[in-house]
Amino acid sequence: MKNIISILSLLLISSIAFAEMAAPIAKPQQGVNKGEELSWVDEQIKAILPPRKGTSVAYIDTVTQPFIFVIVTKTGKDGVAVSKTSRVYKRSWKAPLKVTIIINSKALIAGKWCSVNDWVQGYKVAAIGENTVKLVKNKKTKILSIKQDNRKIQINTK
Repeated sequence: MKNIISILSLLLISSIAFAEMAAPIAKPQQGVNKGEELSWVDEQIKAILPPRKGTSVAYIDTVTQPFIFVIVTKTGKDGVAVSKTSRVYKRSWKAPLKVTIIINSKALIAGKWCSVNDWVQGYKVAAIGENTVKLVKNKKTKILSIKQDNRKIQINTK
């Protein structure tokens, strides 16, 4: 029995000593705040973060409001305003119908490649010519043409 107790106590003492060697307990220094101890971690994180890129004020000025605010006024029988309510509608944005380029029998309209009988923003592509595209919607015809912005650039279609 004495042997078993001495063996167990020896194992306990050796395990405690091993644990202290493997992971020593860091005791806080006197007079040092915990925030000051870890301030170097914040400095290291700031050093490896990529720089933030912002947008220019000129770009922000070009951004349009994504919502439409409508104030509805209800009037009584005598024509006097009875109540005002406001409603918010989400603005839907569509790229302008503009032909950028025509190659063979395809046209780049509003950023989308189209051929005859394709649909773009509710219009059906009826015909594609050398410099024009014919669109049809509800029996209304719209002709889009390639605009030559720069006089020094010549467009040869042959």
